Amino acid sequence: MIARIRQKGFYGLAAFVALAVVMNQFLAVYRFNDRETAIYLVGIICFIFVALPRFWLRGPFALLALLVAGYQYFPLGQSFGLDWLVALQRQLRPLIFAVQQDGLGRTPSLLAFSLIFSGVALLALLIINYEHFLVSYSGLLLYLAMLAVFNHLDLVWQLLLVCGCGLLSSGLKQHRQRGGQANFSYLLAAAILLGVLGFAADKVPDALVRDRLSAQTVAVRDYFNAAGLYSYIERVGVGGNSRTGFSEDDEALGGALLDDETVLFEAQQLRPHYWRVDSKDFYTGKGWQRTTASEGQVIMESQFTLEAEAVGVSFLEVQHIDLTFHQEENYLPLPYGYNQVYLAAGFAGFVYAPDQRRVDLLARGGGEPSVEIASLEPIYDVASLQKVPLTNPSTDTIDYLQLPANFPTRIRELAGRVTAEATTLYDQVTAVESYLSQSEAFRYSKVDAVAPLPDQDYVDQFLFETKVGYCDNFSTAMVTMLRSLGISARWAKGFSQGTAIPSFDERKTYEIKNLNAHSWPEVYFEGFGWVPFEPTPSFSNPQRPGNAEAATEESVAAGVADTSTESNSSESQATSETTSQSTSESALTSDTAGKADPNGKSRIGTWKLWQVALLFAFALVIVAGGTCLWYFQIKLGLWLRLHLYRRPYEQGYLFLLKEAEKWLPRQSSEDLTSYSEKLAKAYPETAAFSQLTKTYEEHLYQGRELGAASRELLWLVADQLTALKKTQR
Repeated sequence: MIARIRQKGFYGLAAFVALAVVMNQFLAVYRFNDRETAIYLVGIICFIFVALPRFWLRGPFALLALLVAGYQYFPLGQSFGLDWLVALQRQLRPLIFAVQQDGLGRTPSLLAFSLIFSGVALLALLIINYEHFLVSYSGLLLYLAMLAVFNHLDLVWQLLLVCGCGLLSSGLKQHRQRGGQANFSYLLAAAILLGVLGFAADKVPDALVRDRLSAQTVAVRDYFNAAGLYSYIERVGVGGNSRTGFSEDDEALGGALLDDETVLFEAQQLRPHYWRVDSKDFYTGKGWQRTTASEGQVIMESQFTLEAEAVGVSFLEVQHIDLTFHQEENYLPLPYGYNQVYLAAGFAGFVYAPDQRRVDLLARGGGEPSVEIASLEPIYDVASLQKVPLTNPSTDTIDYLQLPANFPTRIRELAGRVTAEATTLYDQVTAVESYLSQSEAFRYSKVDAVAPLPDQDYVDQFLFETKVGYCDNFSTAMVTMLRSLGISARWAKGFSQGTAIPSFDERKTYEIKNLNAHSWPEVYFEGFGWVPFEPTPSFSNPQRPGNAEAATEESVAAGVADTSTESNSSESQATSETTSQSTSESALTSDTAGKADPNGKSRIGTWKLWQVALLFAFALVIVAGGTCLWYFQIKLGLWLRLHLYRRPYEQGYLFLLKEAEKWLPRQSSEDLTSYSEKLAKAYPETAAFSQLTKTYEEHLYQGRELGAASRELLWLVADQLTALKKTQR
């Protein structure tokens, strides 16, 4: 037993440390209160595999430890014994069936504990008895990385510790295989590598790596987001992540978003436009609320008219819209301007909130929920807006200049610098809009956005720290910056244009999905009302000042009706993180306003996640690369000597001799022939080395030329030594 402990003791200690780290994280994720007992039992299992010399002893004791662990956490109302085993079997059977039906996303704690603890015992066996370090420690690293990704954990140091246990175990094994004569350079290199990784993970600023890495991997992460990978992680993980979609609760903005392809409604119409639903006016420092909480005016009619705010403006050609709903929502999305709404089926009336210009639908009845809309969209003339002086809307209930008492001063200062050369209200507004939408300092991304910390202002974090976000970040930043300048602004939300289903008809069908949810700022211009703007990169609102006017001029020049270019794939733009595109399709990009899960605090795409992913990938490369280099070191060394040395055959033989001495040390007084015979006796699989030695001595003492046959013999010996290295691993 003492000899076995000396041989396996370090491997057992390293295995215990790594397995205890992994087990502790598993217990934390599944919220087990008693973690110490499980760690003790992991130690007992490792000790069993280290100390007991025979498998017929190790097996029963390890199984007993597993059963004790199971009983400790799941007694099932029974005494430890046969009755408990029967009860355990009855409990596990339906759980296994449920997982087979629903997948591993929500594995019950009893089944998960049984699987994990059994896996711990198996890995302890592989590490301690069979010394399969690459497979075992790679599996532990992979499991920790999965825990980090699926449950939003920061496990950098745990990964480093497990990686260190694997590297140190591999180094000690190599040291022993070389007869104890090799130095500890491998262990020193492993320690230095771990130290560098740990220092980088802890000290390197987030932005130094995160921003560069995120910018270079936009297309890859967007592809995975569109393919549903992040949604799958959100579905099977224990954390709550946010999805694209229209939400009533916007009090806590921020965090990554997952694309949701659910179709909310379809619209048959002449041209695309933004779908406005609601606005909010009170900024909390974390999100948006309403100052007024009235329930609105109930209108039990089949028709409702929402008058246009703008006075004396031109309108686009009237368009008739058939709106069909596919989800049970009460809000009515409408274009900007004058809208006359008719209830076609499924509704009995309206609820109108004039402060927000929001219209809701009442009491669905029979039939497919649908409405008909006759819409006149305003053309905001830029020249006219340039003449409008700064004025505030007359209201006694809402302050459209409101900002939190602790609103960061540097946001006000930034707004002042951005608008320093603007001379009119319109110029000030567009200066802030252009700064956000066109500056290379900001980047659009749904998967890289992060939520502010408890002591951080949402806008301040976005403008000065992360500089990465989606529509909620850009629109909220513009509203608050304008308010800091004394300009009345509010936060509007609804949907972007949606996706046009290809057809040759003049009126096309547009699908509006959850991923089309969007937010933007509205600015008050006297005589025009609340005018929409668009600071989010790659988005273009057709109702923004100048856009509808430009579209009208282009369509007249082309001799066609007033229509905007349509996009066949807004989904492809939904995940765009590039700057504004030159094509018209970029105007139909999708985004999100609010979240389907307002309480979700996703950390997908944050730096800590990148730390985990990068560290795991780097560790795998190091371990796998080191293992491959160790396997093929002999062949690589021989190849270098045959191609780079002046006397390749002689140098090749001396190199192989040195490698053979790692397995069977050679005495200083021992001649080559005697040594080769002793090597062949100890390791019959290296028989070719004797023939190579004979050829080498004939060349050395008799001047015999070394030809192609000698070269082939060198490679044969290299193959045999490599095979010996693998079998003795």
